Amino acid sequence: MRGLTRLRRWLLLPLLLALLVGAPLAALDLRGGASGSGTVTSIIAGTGISVNAATGDVTVTSSGTQTPWAQDIDGMGFDLTNVGSVAVVGTGAGTVTLENATSGSIALQAVTGALGTRTILVPAASGTLGVSATAPITLSAAGAIGCATCATSSGAAPTYTVLSTDAALAMAANTVYLYDMSGFTAARTATLPANCTVGDLIGVVITAGNTTATRELLLMANTSDFLNGVAGGTEWSRLFITNEKVLMRCVVTNTTWIVEVDGRIPQQGLMYLSTSASAESATTFTAPTSKSGVWTALTDIGNITSVSNDRMIVRRAGNYSALASGHSTNAIVSGGWFGVGLTKNDASTTVATYQFNEASASSALALIAKASIQSIPLVATDFLAYNYRTLAGSIGLNALALPRLDTSFAVREILP
Repeated sequence: MRGLTRLRRWLLLPLLLALLVGAPLAALDLRGGASGSGTVTSIIAGTGISVNAATGDVTVTSSGTQTPWAQDIDGMGFDLTNVGSVAVVGTGAGTVTLENATSGSIALQAVTGALGTRTILVPAASGTLGVSATAPITLSAAGAIGCATCATSSGAAPTYTVLSTDAALAMAANTVYLYDMSGFTAARTATLPANCTVGDLIGVVITAGNTTATRELLLMANTSDFLNGVAGGTEWSRLFITNEKVLMRCVVTNTTWIVEVDGRIPQQGLMYLSTSASAESATTFTAPTSKSGVWTALTDIGNITSVSNDRMIVRRAGNYSALASGHSTNAIVSGGWFGVGLTKNDASTTVATYQFNEASASSALALIAKASIQSIPLVATDFLAYNYRTLAGSIGLNALALPRLDTSFAVREILP
C-alpha cells in the first residue's frame, strides 16, 4: 500500500509540472486518496502551491507578481492570494469570475492592437464604479447608476427651426430658432410655452437683425410664469442685432425659466463733430446741429446714433454709460466759461454737465470740457442728447480732424 501511495505521488508530479509550464490540460482532478491536505512545496521549493486532497482545490500564494497562465484551466477551483496580476490572454472569449469578494478592486489595463468585444458584468451589490476610489459614479443593488455631483440635464436634444416670419412667435420646448428678422415691420413678441419640464431648453439666434428702431423681437414668459424673475406677459429683454443669441432653461416645472446663456450684444455709439458749430447764444445750452455743426458716426452697434439730432437713441431697457467732450473754437476770456452737457429726452432734464471756467486775466485759452455719467437707467426709445454753452456767446464748438476726438459723444450699453 505504501508503494502505491508513492506511485501516485510520482504520477502527480508530471501533471503539476505541466500546469506550471503552461502545457494544455483538459481537466485535472486532485481529489481522492489520503484525507487532509498535502503540500507540494517539497516537489518545487518556494512555489507556494498547496493542494487540498479532500476538495481538489489548489492555492497559489505569492508575495510578488505571478506570470499568468496562457492556457485555459477549467474547473480547478483556484484561490489566488496576494497575486500581483492575473491575465486572460488569447484570441478567444474568456471569463474572470471573482466570487464572494468583500473588498478590493478590478483594474482594466489598456489593450494594444485591435480590440474585440469586451463585456463587464457587475454583480447585484452596492459599490463604487469608477476610475478611482474617489470616483463619483455609484452603482446601487438594483443596478441604477448615479452621480450626485455630476452636472446633468434631462432636456431632450433640441430641434432647429429657421424663421423669417413677421409675426408673434409662440415658442416650443427644446427648439432653437434661427431668426432672420430683417423683414420686421414692427416689434414682435416671442413667448415661452405655458408648460415645461425641468431641463427643457429654448434658444433664439438672430441670423439677421433689423436696423430700424421699434422693430425688435421681445422675449417674455407665458402668463403666470417667470423668465429670469420677470412675470409672464412682461418683456424680459429684446433682440435686434445680428448674431445675438439667448438660451433659456426650464428650472421649475410649468413655472420658471432662466436665461442660461445671455448672448446679447451691447449697443454702442460714437460720433465726432466733423463740421464746427458757431453763433450760439450766451449762457444757453445749444445743440451743435442747430448752429451748422455736423456729426459723423464712427461706431454704431445697434443703430442708435442720430447724427442729425445730436442724439443716441437706445433700443432696449438697461443701464448705459455716456461721455461728451467739447473743444471751444475761440479763446475764453478772463472770467468766462465754456461747458458741455447731456440731457435725457428733452432739454429740461440735464443728467450730466461740465463747465470749464477761465479766471486768469492774463491767459485767454481755447478750452476742452467733458461731461460723463457712469451708469444711467434708460428704456427703449429714451435718448441722450449733446449740448454745449458759453458765457459770452459766439465762442463756437470746434471740429478737429481725426484721430482727435476733442469734440465727440459716446454711449455704451452695460450688460451683465
